[in-house]
Amino acid sequence: MMSAPRLSRERKHEIINAYLAGEKVDLIAAQFGVHHTYPGILAKRYGKTLRGNLKPSRKIAIEQHPEIKKMFKLGVPRTLIARLYGVDRTQIYRIAKAT
Repeated sequence: MMSAPRLSRERKHEIINAYLAGEKVDLIAAQFGVHHTYPGILAKRYGKTLRGNLKPSRKIAIEQHPEIKKMFKLGVPRTLIARLYGVDRTQIYRIAKAT
């Protein structure tokens, strides 16, 4: 089995820039012919912040829960709400579904 040819420095930077711009990892991998884990590995290797580590322990104040629930009921996407509050979308879902 032959391995894929090495990527040039320019191609690696293109992958990192696409990753940091928020493109989907599977799409980046398909575009550049690499494994889906490679964009994250490459970003880490170059000292960039990985997406999942932006604010891993960020908590939302209880006072903000009603506003989140209201936005969720109005149909605002969880990912957008999560970006506004700097948390993961699963945390938004838990808050919105809590009684």
